[in-house]
Amino acid sequence: MKKLTLLYCVFSLLSASDAFGDDKWKRLNDPPPEAVKLMVAEAINLAEDDKFEESIAKFKQAIADAPNYARAHLEYFYIRSFFLGQFAEVQKEYQQLLSRYPDHPIYLMAIYQRAGIEYARQHFEKVIAVAPDWAWAHYARAMLLREKEPEQAVVELQKCIEKDSGAENAYYALIELQEKRLNRLEDALRTAEKFASQSELRYHRWLQLWRLRLGFAKQSEEAKALLRTELAALLSTSRDYETLRAVREAYKDLLKDPQGIRDAEQKLREVDPQWFPNRGWKVSNLRPNQSGVPRYIEFVNRQVSLYNKVMAARNESQPEEKVSQMEKFLTMNPNEELKRIIYEEIFSAAVKTGAAASALKYSRVLRQIDPDDYGLLARTALALADKRVELPQAIEDARAAEKATAEFKLINVIGFNEARQRENYKKQRALALDALGWTLFRMNRAAEAERYLRQSIELERADKNLQHLAKVLRVAGKTAEAAKLLTEADTMFTEAVMKKLIDQPVEDFQLTSIAGRGYKLSELKGKVVLINFWATWCGPCVQEMPLMQMIYKKYKAEGLEIISISTDDLTYKVGPFAARRKLDFPVFLDTGLKERFAAQAIPVNVFVDREGRARYRKVGYDEDSEREFEIILKKLLK
Repeated sequence: MKKLTLLYCVFSLLSASDAFGDDKWKRLNDPPPEAVKLMVAEAINLAEDDKFEESIAKFKQAIADAPNYARAHLEYFYIRSFFLGQFAEVQKEYQQLLSRYPDHPIYLMAIYQRAGIEYARQHFEKVIAVAPDWAWAHYARAMLLREKEPEQAVVELQKCIEKDSGAENAYYALIELQEKRLNRLEDALRTAEKFASQSELRYHRWLQLWRLRLGFAKQSEEAKALLRTELAALLSTSRDYETLRAVREAYKDLLKDPQGIRDAEQKLREVDPQWFPNRGWKVSNLRPNQSGVPRYIEFVNRQVSLYNKVMAARNESQPEEKVSQMEKFLTMNPNEELKRIIYEEIFSAAVKTGAAASALKYSRVLRQIDPDDYGLLARTALALADKRVELPQAIEDARAAEKATAEFKLINVIGFNEARQRENYKKQRALALDALGWTLFRMNRAAEAERYLRQSIELERADKNLQHLAKVLRVAGKTAEAAKLLTEADTMFTEAVMKKLIDQPVEDFQLTSIAGRGYKLSELKGKVVLINFWATWCGPCVQEMPLMQMIYKKYKAEGLEIISISTDDLTYKVGPFAARRKLDFPVFLDTGLKERFAAQAIPVNVFVDREGRARYRKVGYDEDSEREFEIILKKLLK
């Protein structure tokens, strides 16, 4: 992906902010000139076509011409953060503006965009205090109220839209509350109709309306026929780019009409010869390096398609096939961040399958990208030692990993606080000591190996380091202790899982699957039910889906049922996702159960026993999930 020059990146909005003067920014509810609205729309289209320099220039001009136009600021912040990966830079830019204008509500709202509600709370509260009658102050109130007082949040969102009909965030939030929390589909439909009438906003506004109409009509064939008629009319008469994009997505996700998709794509290319299917799409995720340090990754436009292929290969192919598949992706022009992900996938697959040469090769490639990723060194040493190859290199890497982890060093990473860092450090230190001990053992230096392996298990007793130490002790003639450690390794994981068992009542609920079949939890009594909360945009959830499929096929005959609940805001994506994955278990849209089960951080899995009581709760997806699920299911199904 093309990046802006450093000089261009650091150019600030200070000149634009000077246009506010002493009181101009206070006229916050004044509508912007139509020319500025068009300028912002053009800036968005330029960004979606990878023309980032031109896009940023347009945004800056729009802000200079209409400094009180909140959408210009929000979209500018969004494009810089998500399309260019410059969140830190644009955040700093607005923080500098706030240092000059500390009570400026637009700057406060812009910075909030990528923060969680707790971080954003102080910004929302200040916006409300300094500009209580501003449209977006009503939005801020709604965000603070929506969990505990959804009815009042609806009122505030309606006020926001009344004052700023282009407040896209408010429409989405209002529709979600009306449809899912309050079960007022007619109100949600009226909101969607108003949303769709805002020509300055993006094509998703149409999809919300069409989706809700189908939902209101319970996906009837008559409703689908009416939608087909409407789409055909738009396709034959409109040359509006955003409208045609909406038509294509409706054919694809709502009607699953291949011919309609092809017709819409042909018309789109007539209107814009540069159009491509993933234009304007964004994928984001948190991804840790081999040392457990998270980084925020984002892909847009043409890179989205390739990223999706990489993730599909990661989740669906066997480890033995993954190295060759991933290497093919390197020939498809990935950007630098996607190259790194491909290298990481190859490295992980090589380690898992014992392909020591590939592990060493890609470890070196990744070390050039991230010299501080000492976890690479430990894992490479273990892979080489397991195969007894390149042992001089293995011991060099293991010693380097041990040295790098000799003392805890606090680092500055957003969302990675000191407590999490210290917990991660213990794991990484134990891994480095394990790598050094195991490599020494494979070099026939058992006495030295025992010392490091004992240090490793003092920090973290895990399957691998316990097994490694047991093998060293067996060679040293300490067979009783070795046997004890092996038994511990076998039972430790099971015990840890069993300690997390719960016994809680589950209030009955009823849902209708996306296939139209009704389910009631109480009617499943006598079966073990796994309630799974997920979303199509959630990377760990997508990674977990093959496991869900596997356990459903394995245990369905023994009495397992899965209730898979999507928490997607863009619900029209759920059906196509389930179809592509060929999910055998029923899939549902969330109707407020996310709050009841405290499933804000997904994936969340709740295991309900045959008596209808919750017995286990798993948040997140990791390498131990499969073992964990197996242990719980064997206990509950027996």
